[in-house]
Amino acid sequence: MSSTIGLRDVAARLPTIHGEFADLLVKIDVLLDCTPSGVPQQHRELLESVPNLVTIVQGGETSEACEASFHSMTSFNEVAGQKRIRVISCSSTGTTRFLYALDRAFGVQQAFVTLTRRSADPGKLSKVPMNSLVPNMGPSHHARDVNSVFRNLRLASVSVNCPTTFGHVLHF
Repeated sequence: MSSTIGLRDVAARLPTIHGEFADLLVKIDVLLDCTPSGVPQQHRELLESVPNLVTIVQGGETSEACEASFHSMTSFNEVAGQKRIRVISCSSTGTTRFLYALDRAFGVQQAFVTLTRRSADPGKLSKVPMNSLVPNMGPSHHARDVNSVFRNLRLASVSVNCPTTFGHVLHF
């Protein structure tokens, strides 16, 4: 006997949705926007028209698109009361965690980070797997991203795309 649930079974359990996106926004306090990069900016005017709505967007958005950037270890108190908050990217989150731990233990004033990361996320069709190491020439966005939540650190970063799906490696 199969224990799989059919697509029709799942669809039957979903609520029916009525109304427009704008109707929903006036009924909620917080919108956690996990849409692809650039989409939140397309809805910015609508989101800002709801005065008490807090919008949290993912790291693919620029820090300039929001009032504050967030990382739980370094900027938790700074984002309190802000209406548009950006959670920094996964690569920058890992880098911040590591640098924060080093800073707490030893005091870090500056760092140079080389991030070796997978070239494409599994299932992300916009990028293709590769069989080589590809350095991104020039500084990567990671230093700027980390500095948006860890301001007292002088930081430079570069990144290298590699053929793996396991994750990232930081080198300091």
